[in-house]
Amino acid sequence: MTTRLVNSWVFASLLGLMFCVSTANAGVFLDEWKQIKKEFETSTGKSKPSAKAEGFFRKKSGLEDALKNLEKAQAKAEKDTEKRKEYKTAVNQFGKVKTTYIKRLKEVQVESDDQGYKHAIDVMIIKLEDLEQKAAEVMNTW
Repeated sequence: MTTRLVNSWVFASLLGLMFCVSTANAGVFLDEWKQIKKEFETSTGKSKPSAKAEGFFRKKSGLEDALKNLEKAQAKAEKDTEKRKEYKTAVNQFGKVKTTYIKRLKEVQVESDDQGYKHAIDVMIIKLEDLEQKAAEVMNTW
């Protein structure tokens, strides 16, 4: 009886470990973007640059929505190999949104005289490029 109990415990532990490994990246990309924003705002004392909009309104960058879609596609692709194409599409979509936002960051950078602010924008750009690279690398693990 004891051996059966130990074997059951080992099996349950292995299943739990497999679940943890397969969902290890779930939510990581959006969380990382939020951390990038937080670091920018902490180092500059200002909100992240937003896309241009008419009047007093700030336009959303679209990065959070793209990352949410990316994470949903990743969760589906990890469960069903037929859904991996959707993940690749989501990575490409994030890349397009990221590129558009980086263009806006560079515009803001040119307009600013604050060297610390310009440096913080450089750091944000590097981290966004790194985030896209990490998202693309997930496909290499399948």
